[in-house]
Amino acid sequence: MSGRVLSAFQKTALRAGRPRKRVVPIRDWKYFKGDTVKVMTGKARGEVGVIMALNKQKNTVAIEDVNMARKIRNGKFVKAERAVHYSNVLLLDPESGKPTRVRWEWTEEGEKVRIATKSRAMIPIPDQSKYSEVPDVKNEAKDTSMSEALKETYTPI
Repeated sequence: MSGRVLSAFQKTALRAGRPRKRVVPIRDWKYFKGDTVKVMTGKARGEVGVIMALNKQKNTVAIEDVNMARKIRNGKFVKAERAVHYSNVLLLDPESGKPTRVRWEWTEEGEKVRIATKSRAMIPIPDQSKYSEVPDVKNEAKDTSMSEALKETYTPI
């Protein structure tokens, strides 16, 4: 290279031998944890399951008991769900039970709701409280107290 400064991303891409594919995250997600979806394409085509995880940076969803793969965890093989791209799944219509596309609409009360395009039925957003994040656990034995951290210990000469 002729004196060019490369970023860490460029160095990684050169090492891999091919440029990385950039994923543009979608802004307006129509899927939530707890939604029942059907896989429309791929190896798991036709399987129905509940979304258990979303990766909004990679635009993928993990569906419970769908697209299972063997992974090594703690030295043992474990069956785990592999992610499916969001474009390969469709929500199930609450009235007919068939897959349908969804769009956002506003109600008369000014509330934003999901509407099934086939039956025009409202699809409620599942309760997200059971999917809440695990809070950070403080380790009091290793944490420095605020008074100790703010104490002045440097004296200039």
